[in-house]
Amino acid sequence: MSNAETNSGAVREARRRSDTSDGAVGARVLELGGRYGLLILLIAVLVLFSVWIPESFFAWQNFRGTLSQQAIILMVAFGVMLPLCVDEFDFSVGANAAMANIFCVGFSVLQGWPAWVCIILPVVISTLIGVLNGLIVIKLKVMSFVATLGSATALLGFSQLYTDLQDLRGAPESITRIGRAEVLGLPLPTVVALITAAVLVVILQHLPVGREMDAIGGNREAARLSGINVDRRVLATFAGCGLIVGIGGMLYGANLGAANTSTGSTLLLPAFSGAFLGSTTIRPGRFNVVGTLIGVFLLAFIISGLEQVGVPVWIESVVPGIALILAVAASSWAIRARAARLREAQVRSLTREDADTTEQAA
Repeated sequence: MSNAETNSGAVREARRRSDTSDGAVGARVLELGGRYGLLILLIAVLVLFSVWIPESFFAWQNFRGTLSQQAIILMVAFGVMLPLCVDEFDFSVGANAAMANIFCVGFSVLQGWPAWVCIILPVVISTLIGVLNGLIVIKLKVMSFVATLGSATALLGFSQLYTDLQDLRGAPESITRIGRAEVLGLPLPTVVALITAAVLVVILQHLPVGREMDAIGGNREAARLSGINVDRRVLATFAGCGLIVGIGGMLYGANLGAANTSTGSTLLLPAFSGAFLGSTTIRPGRFNVVGTLIGVFLLAFIISGLEQVGVPVWIESVVPGIALILAVAASSWAIRARAARLREAQVRSLTREDADTTEQAA
């Protein structure tokens, strides 16, 4: 047997051992755990509280109520997720959703405008706010963190000016009938949030625009050099963010029939926590729709369960706060792990090319 044949056989044997080694199996198990760990945790939380307090937690009314309450958080979390996909932040989402809430109620109560105007106009205004945020970021070159934080503060001031620091109440039935409608036994805001999720899955995972956003979030300069119009995509994410949170805020106002300026601050932290938690699961290292759904509902059911067993009210702020810290840390780890896997895949590809070249030479 020639030396070349011996080397070729050794290469094939080494490749077989590498592919079936305990290390490879262990890495696969770790990868699956990272991908579905949050979903497993959500199931564990549901099982735990269902066994612990079955009479109140394991009941359709509890699940339905939680889904209804989280509809606005889901919409804001989806809004948060879009700029994050292109490595930008929008801290005005809470204030923007609150303004849509206020205008939906205010236009009917204070101005007496028709229901269709009170439904559509707040969403248009929120979308334009998102566009303005995007223009400030891409044209004035202001960091999105600073731009949207300033925008959130300004929106709060405008909301206080419009309401004269008063709570708005008593939206007419033509408004509340829309917000409190049901579809297949689920509240309309929940159905809209789920439809939004489905649309975003199609856009982000199955259309070219989603792949372009992925490329921008991974390496903006490389995306620009590959021919992607980065500024247009970034502007579109901020506009989409404004549209989504505007719909959520409008439906929230229509459902409650009331509004106040403190709503925005209660939405921001849970939405960011859900989005960052979501980036650690399903597609670790990437902000994704299904992961965001899981993250939001995980926090919601943990808080719901703890409330029902009698923990103090302040736990509602502590849980999302701690979750956000852990989620950002886990998301950073997932991004680094994803980059490491890509490098390893490249090395394996190069190794196999060398091995094939050796075999052909033999």
